Amino acid sequence: MEKNKVTIFSYTKVWKVEKKMYSFSNITLPRPINPFDLVAFIGVALGMLLLGKIIPLITQLPDVIRFVAIPYGIVNYLMKKKLDGKNPLRYFFGCIVYFFTVRGSYLQQFKKYADKKENMSLKWNCSMGIRQ
Repeated sequence: MEKNKVTIFSYTKVWKVEKKMYSFSNITLPRPINPFDLVAFIGVALGMLLLGKIIPLITQLPDVIRFVAIPYGIVNYLMKKKLDGKNPLRYFFGCIVYFFTVRGSYLQQFKKYADKKENMSLKWNCSMGIRQ
């Protein structure tokens, strides 16, 4: 008796499409940009702006270097570096989310429970006589 072979196809790779932006409105970009890289670039540029308010020596640099070259270099470095299998920006974002939301609970058998610690209070009524 011959066994029938069953082939099961998995289409999980279909949903793992790399997200890229190829143009803004009618302006075609010279190369595709990852939206997360763009957000990180804007964040680092805003960080440079705030750092310029704190350290006045940074304002001496030309604007092209301060707001384009330095953020571009930092974002390229951070996107290549890996912490715990993720790039550092996503790793630190995950740490911030953990500290503000997930902490104080635990997961057991796919159910989330609050991490409650019972507070124990002792009453020492030794010195006071209890009257009846």
